[in-house]
Amino acid sequence: MFVLKITKAAKSDLAHVIEWYNRKQTNLGYAFLEEVNQNLKFIVSNLQLFQVKYAPYHEVPLKRFPYIITYIVKKQEIIVKSVMAGKQNPIKKYR
Repeated sequence: MFVLKITKAAKSDLAHVIEWYNRKQTNLGYAFLEEVNQNLKFIVSNLQLFQVKYAPYHEVPLKRFPYIITYIVKKQEIIVKSVMAGKQNPIKKYR
């Protein structure tokens, strides 16, 4: 069984994006968070489905929002490294 861990950087990413979307439209940030949470649950259940983009980083694109969840797998942990806009500098995704 894998344990999901979210880094401080990824939590900060999420907080900024949620705030930004909520300023654009009421509750849109919460819709974004719900999609992220659904994807995180899916990742835990289906680890092998997602490609390694740049070893050892896996990427999962969101469907409704133009964002990517980046994570690594170490032993029995899934460590979410970032939640970034797909067009952002890739170096930021892999910190």
